[in-house]
Amino acid sequence: MVILVRRWRWVLASGLLAGVGVLAALPFLTPQYEIHASLLYKLGREQTPPQISGVPQTQAAFKRPEDVASEIEILKRQSLVEELVRSFGVDFFLAQPEPQTFFQYVKAMARSAVRMLQDAFREVLILIGLEKRLTPFERVVSTMQLSIEADAVKRADVIEVTMKFPDRQAGVQVMSKLIDLYVQAHIEAFKTPGATQFLTQRLTELDKTISQLEARRRSFSHEESVWDLEEQRRNLLSRHREVHTAIARTREELARVSAELGQARSVLQALPAERLSSRVQQPNPLALEVEQRLAERRVQLVRALSAYGDQSQRVLDLKEEIQELEALLASHRKPVTSSETYELAGTYRDVERASIEKANQLAGLKSAEERQRQVLAHIESELSRLEEGGEEARRVQREIAQAEQSYQLYARRLEEARISEALDEARISNVSPLGPPTASIRPVSPKGKFLFLIAVGVGLLGAVGVFLLRDALRPVVHSKDTAIDILGAPVLARLQEVR
Repeated sequence: MVILVRRWRWVLASGLLAGVGVLAALPFLTPQYEIHASLLYKLGREQTPPQISGVPQTQAAFKRPEDVASEIEILKRQSLVEELVRSFGVDFFLAQPEPQTFFQYVKAMARSAVRMLQDAFREVLILIGLEKRLTPFERVVSTMQLSIEADAVKRADVIEVTMKFPDRQAGVQVMSKLIDLYVQAHIEAFKTPGATQFLTQRLTELDKTISQLEARRRSFSHEESVWDLEEQRRNLLSRHREVHTAIARTREELARVSAELGQARSVLQALPAERLSSRVQQPNPLALEVEQRLAERRVQLVRALSAYGDQSQRVLDLKEEIQELEALLASHRKPVTSSETYELAGTYRDVERASIEKANQLAGLKSAEERQRQVLAHIESELSRLEEGGEEARRVQREIAQAEQSYQLYARRLEEARISEALDEARISNVSPLGPPTASIRPVSPKGKFLFLIAVGVGLLGAVGVFLLRDALRPVVHSKDTAIDILGAPVLARLQEVR
């Protein structure tokens, strides 16, 4: 510490000299301006799956932190910087302004000397293998890559892009071109090459497939009489129910008519079939003959009484015969029917007519039931045939429905792909500049104050280090305490240093 105290003037002078040297060198350094641009990252079609992917397009788009990181990587990509340098040319970045004043001329000469020294040092590094030889284009690209910075703003959908450039106006032009190239690279990165061609080809194939399936369905429908399985099945089932209902009603009607017919026949059996409409009567011919004989016997009895006595056998016989004839006449005195006319009874006729009608109705109902059963059997056979051919028809229908669904999906995707291509051609994307690039009013480097303080600090530390090293390498005793420690004897006198 003694040496530092003694040499404090030299230490202070070294620090000040280093600071003055930096201040003297600052005018000869190339100023760097910060070019700034902001990009807004929005929700857009880039967050949805591509048109030819298998992911449904109905899901909502959302932003991820990885999306912003991907945009930053696109922005800092080497190929983008190379395209930027090519668009302006290497000479644009290496060009130096023409000096207008003497001081500018001095500065230009100093910078040229510095560049020559840098080139010589770089050649040395190349010779010893520590650095690779680069072309002017590669050096410019490398410098621009180090100059361009892009970072995401926290809690915002904004990407800040900064770049250092020695010329404010040229820097704004370079930044504008960089943003244009980035937007184009962003659009190209999210494109799906060949999507339109693929979707168009796929639509053509699906249209051909649907036509073939339609022809196959028409052929099958013509051969099997199956044009619409579900519709035919519904119609047949509806007819089946109707015929079943009709058969049930016919059976009810048959039961009713059979009961009425049985009842009519019972009534018919109980009724007389005919009734007497007219009768012609005449006296009984036997009675007339008996009366005639009776009259003769009475005449004979009168004669016999006159000729014989009352008790004569002749008279008794005649009296007995007369009594018999009178008895016979009494039993045959009633007139006899010569002719009778009979006709069918009206009630019997009505009942018989009703029975005949019921019998005819019953026969008609039985015939109708038979026809209905035949129709039902035909419907059931058609249903069986439909069930047998239904599997093939359903399979063809499923293939057609699936092909039509795929066709609609690909048609929708094709339209989306065409819209996306139109948006790409119009350079419309989800990333847009918040405004034109701006340049800082003052240079951001070199930082004079910072370099001055660093130079002063380095000068002071360097001087301290030099003096400490010099003191350590020279065996000089600077204090009596050090001499006592080294010699082990007391100090008798001290001589002043001869300067």
